[in-house]
Amino acid sequence: MKESYTQTVYYQLRLTAKYLNIFSNQMFAKISADVSFDEFIVLDILNTEGSMCQRDLAKLLLKDRANTGRIANSLCEKKYIKISVEEKNKRLVKNLVLTESGKKNLMKIRKDVEPIVANVESKIDKLEIDKLTQLLKDCREKIKEFVDIQI
Repeated sequence: MKESYTQTVYYQLRLTAKYLNIFSNQMFAKISADVSFDEFIVLDILNTEGSMCQRDLAKLLLKDRANTGRIANSLCEKKYIKISVEEKNKRLVKNLVLTESGKKNLMKIRKDVEPIVANVESKIDKLEIDKLTQLLKDCREKIKEFVDIQI
């Protein structure tokens, strides 16, 4: 690394991620959501991908199973998901299923969040957002080759 770390793409991504984290927390506080941003992501994943085991969810979230379990338990207590213990490849796994109540809450939050996100996105060209999204996906795939994650 010839330049200073603060001049690298890695540092810029880290700062952007921090801003996005703060922004999402403030946005969820503003709309008085009864779920955290991480819980919202889980609801969204289950709505998009369908039911899945806790370990598969942990891989998508890049969180360990303990943190994923806490999120799942919280959503189960709120009746937004159901957790059932099933056998998969001769192992017991926790399977997570989005409930109708969870789907309704997800759609309500999306409706509340949409104008806030649209305001931010109105400041950035749609083509730039699409290019950046693809670049980030490509970059993440390349970085993944060098990262050892045990989930």
